[in-house]
Amino acid sequence: MHERQQQWQAIVDASQQMQTLASEQRWDEVILLETQRRSELEKFFSQPVTADEVTYVAEGIQKILTLDQEIMARGNEARADAGKHLSAVHQGRRAEAAYHENS
Repeated sequence: MHERQQQWQAIVDASQQMQTLASEQRWDEVILLETQRRSELEKFFSQPVTADEVTYVAEGIQKILTLDQEIMARGNEARADAGKHLSAVHQGRRAEAAYHENS
């Protein structure tokens, strides 16, 4: 495997690692890795993709898109769960305040 193919594989691997971290709810690490991956993508695509690279790059793009969709779905679920938790906390505080007002 030559250097550009290794560089591309590292980008795809980072995407897989982001998906794993997302499944573990390790969002700070997902964000950090995504920032690094974006930088690597910019470096990779600063040079045109050659005819020899088209197949593995296209396959990698498809995999990255699929992984990113999974990550976004997990992020949306986590955000919804956090919103429910926050709502329950606020409801508890309102109930507590009402109790103290009436006692």
